[in-house]
Amino acid sequence: MPEPIHIARVSVDNGAAGPRLEDAERERVAAFLAAGAPILLTTALGQDKLDPARGTVVGASFRTDGTWVWSDGVEYYVRVHGVAPEDALLLWIRGQDYRCATPDEPAQDLALDALWASFRS
Repeated sequence: MPEPIHIARVSVDNGAAGPRLEDAERERVAAFLAAGAPILLTTALGQDKLDPARGTVVGASFRTDGTWVWSDGVEYYVRVHGVAPEDALLLWIRGQDYRCATPDEPAQDLALDALWASFRS
């Protein structure tokens, strides 16, 4: 049986953010997140919850490395505001030495199925 797919949440809620990353790690984490395989693409954008003056600039597409699924919003808040992703995802990224795996098509399909299931729960 394959390992479970983890769905990351954006670490920003109503203008409050989680822990911040140091600049050097911030870029490495953002690069990992940007390198994920796209599994659900959209042109939809959301409001920047930490700086509403930026407008609707937060991407809503989803990516995966085959183990985790995250929205482009996770990458946005890391890159633009330095907000760390949730702890388990950050530990995973560090454990992968900041190198995002490229999952094969069946793994991408499993990740997309897990994402759809998370929307229903």
